[in-house]
Amino acid sequence: MASIVRLSSGKQPPRAIDFFDHHGTRRRLRLGKITHDMALEFKRRIEKLVASKRLNQSPDAETISWLQGLSFDITRRIAHFDLCRLPDAAPSIPTMEKMLDKYVDQKRIELKASSVKRMEHTFQKMKAFFLSSTTIDQITPSRAKDWRIQMLKDGLSEASVRTNARNAKSAFRDAVERGFIDKNPFSGLVSSSVAAERARFVTEEETDRILKVCPNHDWKCLVGLARLAGLRVPSESHAVKWEHIDWTRSRLTVFAPKTNSTRIVPISPKLMALLVAAFRESPNHSGPIVPLSGHNRHRQLTKIVKTAGLKPWPDLFQTLRRSCETQMAMSIPQHAVSAWIGHSELVSARHYLQVTDELFDRVTGTEFENGKQKSAAESAAVKPGIVVHDEASDSVADQVATGQDTKNPDNCRVIPVAAILCEVVRGGIEPPTHGFSVHCSTN
Repeated sequence: MASIVRLSSGKQPPRAIDFFDHHGTRRRLRLGKITHDMALEFKRRIEKLVASKRLNQSPDAETISWLQGLSFDITRRIAHFDLCRLPDAAPSIPTMEKMLDKYVDQKRIELKASSVKRMEHTFQKMKAFFLSSTTIDQITPSRAKDWRIQMLKDGLSEASVRTNARNAKSAFRDAVERGFIDKNPFSGLVSSSVAAERARFVTEEETDRILKVCPNHDWKCLVGLARLAGLRVPSESHAVKWEHIDWTRSRLTVFAPKTNSTRIVPISPKLMALLVAAFRESPNHSGPIVPLSGHNRHRQLTKIVKTAGLKPWPDLFQTLRRSCETQMAMSIPQHAVSAWIGHSELVSARHYLQVTDELFDRVTGTEFENGKQKSAAESAAVKPGIVVHDEASDSVADQVATGQDTKNPDNCRVIPVAAILCEVVRGGIEPPTHGFSVHCSTN
């Protein structure tokens, strides 16, 4: 049993705890000037530590928490009797500049160069606002909110501000995990991605006009791959080669650097015609389908769109890709469309899919062309068919090599879209109910 010892006289003299350690040796732990009640609590804790040490067991959670709250000097005295371990020395708090630079060097190994570059832009803003010499423990949640407000005042879009907030969160989360700080001051900032602006849908008629004025086959293939196959430009469109085309099955193998994955994309008849024409003119049948330079793509496409008599829209190539997925989703299950486009159905719904005029026309039974209203019967009469190749047909590559006409091959048949899409049965939308003479709801 331990005991409390008064080391001098007076109302609050220095006190100590006398006890026998786990080896049976008498020890004295000096506590300084403390009250008798505080000494009693200390005595009880020392007895628990001695018992745990003697039985080779870990102290209970309450005692461990008590130890963690003691000053380093008192903990050092208890550790001298082998009743606990000294805590690891707290790491020195780095400055903003040192911490961010080290974090970027770490991410260079894990992320792509483009992602690291965007992260560096964020950290430049942080160093300018918080000052590079400021230690990271001085950054408070209030200062983090001030940084967000300042970025909005500087004219940054909400999407850019949230991207910067995500980068700041990740850097300071790493600082918390390394023990530099206890809490992430940027955790309260909104950092979820902003839903894409989807006000522009490029119709099939507009696509045809753009393709008609493209200066060469390279540009026609680029526009076709973006609008008719939904490829990302330029990471995917400039990487696909002629050897990636399965001419017989009308499929294209696409590697996506963004997700480090490969997917198979169907080639529509219109895109196939563009590829066949470009294949005939290409001097290198083992090279890329789109051998265009990566420079001035948006400027050149802006000129092409204006030549087609259209007004250029924001985010030119991404809008083509978005329009492609929207059109596919009108008649094809979304899980298949998302797999072909190369992202999840959640991303499709949040950033890609649009409600077009054609969908309204399907419900109302009418549509407008050149300012004139068309009836439902007239609209259905002009719906395009789907070209299906027989298995016994020769590959398109063979037809191109032999000079055969691939626009109207004899071994193709046209199946109306209406024969493929689901139709509403005569009994109504709801299935028939057994035991009732009325097969559909009359409501």
